[in-house]
Amino acid sequence: MKHKQFLAINLNDFHSNQNEAETKTQIKFISAISLEKAISHVNSLYPDIAWVVIPKKYFDEHIVYRIV
Repeated sequence: MKHKQFLAINLNDFHSNQNEAETKTQIKFISAISLEKAISHVNSLYPDIAWVVIPKKYFDEHIVYRIV
């Protein structure tokens, strides 16, 4: 099977600063066969940290560009 690209986004700062105008985050690029495998991989590395894992393709399709 072909590997797909996923983004894993650390939600720790987001959760602790939800009432702030900005938060800092860490994003990791993950290569995996499926979303479930990517989630499992991130969970095995960081079992005590909240992460969201999304397909990079989905992320790329929803980028908002600045209008010049």
